[in-house]
Amino acid sequence: MDYPELQAFGDDLYRCVKCGSCRSVCPVFAELERESSVARGKLALIEEIAEGKLEVEKRSEDIISLCLGCSACVENCSNGVRAVEIIMAAREALVNTRGLSLPKKMILRRLLNTTRFMPMLLKSGSLLQGLFLKRIPGESGLHLRFPLPYLDKKRFIPPLAEKFFLEQYGGKEIKTDRERERVGYFVGCVTNYLYPSIGEATLNLLKERSTSIMALDDQGCCGLPAYGSGDIQTFKELAFKNIESIEKCGLEKIIVSCSSCAFAFKKLYPRIFPDDERVNKISSKIVEISQYLNALPAATSDQSQATKKIKVTYHDPCHLNRELGIKNEPREILKTIPGIEFVEMSNPSRCCGSGGSFNLSHYDLSLKILDRKMEDIKKTGADVIVTGCTGCMLQLKDGVHQKGMKVEVLHLVEAIKASS
Repeated sequence: MDYPELQAFGDDLYRCVKCGSCRSVCPVFAELERESSVARGKLALIEEIAEGKLEVEKRSEDIISLCLGCSACVENCSNGVRAVEIIMAAREALVNTRGLSLPKKMILRRLLNTTRFMPMLLKSGSLLQGLFLKRIPGESGLHLRFPLPYLDKKRFIPPLAEKFFLEQYGGKEIKTDRERERVGYFVGCVTNYLYPSIGEATLNLLKERSTSIMALDDQGCCGLPAYGSGDIQTFKELAFKNIESIEKCGLEKIIVSCSSCAFAFKKLYPRIFPDDERVNKISSKIVEISQYLNALPAATSDQSQATKKIKVTYHDPCHLNRELGIKNEPREILKTIPGIEFVEMSNPSRCCGSGGSFNLSHYDLSLKILDRKMEDIKKTGADVIVTGCTGCMLQLKDGVHQKGMKVEVLHLVEAIKASS
């Protein structure tokens, strides 16, 4: 059988010389220590499938699913192998030949890929979540009362917001008195449904810096969960809905506060639609929040009375650091905040183990990967963990819960706002 998704890579499919350098940096291999769990092993398998020497079967699907998409292997590869892109193309080929599992089909095509059904369903969920979830004593999260597909009973689950961010701010412009610039805001699913405080902090920070901001109306999921699952059909549909939303607003700059959403807009949209000028134009308008804030004068803040500094450490989201090359900006911002003592982890860019749907389909393994991150955080003695990805936030909050640590997890904009 031909696999056009893989054949499109041409000779790039065979650039891996099997040196094994990816073994030293792969978080999955560090836990499983199996050749099939590292990029080299997956690429060897994919080559065999592309050449028709192996039939695609459940075992192949399981092996190809064991990738976080963190790009540590790509960063460490001296031969420039686009391992993550090839693995994602293999997932697409699997979906096109074997189809999506029923739960993924329901989530990606019936839930994420809707304008009104998901908000309606999650609004019902916010009202009824007490039936399925119980509050964790002394914490802000919840536990399932009984297991559900893809959700373990021990998992830390944040409650759905009583009022979703876009319910309150969608299509509205927050004006500032001394307007320097007008921008749009793409909020992302986690901020919209779980942590509207991140969106509110973003609006307030920009308003304080003389930027008027409008939360885009009719925005949906960025499409990253569909892409990571190999469902490129749904990814394309979601991408064009967001492109239409951005075109409709007519603004020349769109701020994105979730680094994974920013990665989707800046890298994935042009990658999937390489010759589409419309897509490239929209992609060029996207600005990740730490880049935007770091280029502006800081708002005045009086913390001179603080008697004790708060220790803060920063976790590099893989999409922000490796894919978008944004590493220094968040640190520069944190180091300028009065009352904060910034402490670096020994390995701040090591993946936390979230990996989007990886965390759902391989939860126990994702926790083992997370354990190493939490130990690194513990050694810093930090009071607060800051990051720029809402997916990483969820994972880190789960890690804090599982370890019983007295540490707060904040998005960068929440940390800045808390200091003002």
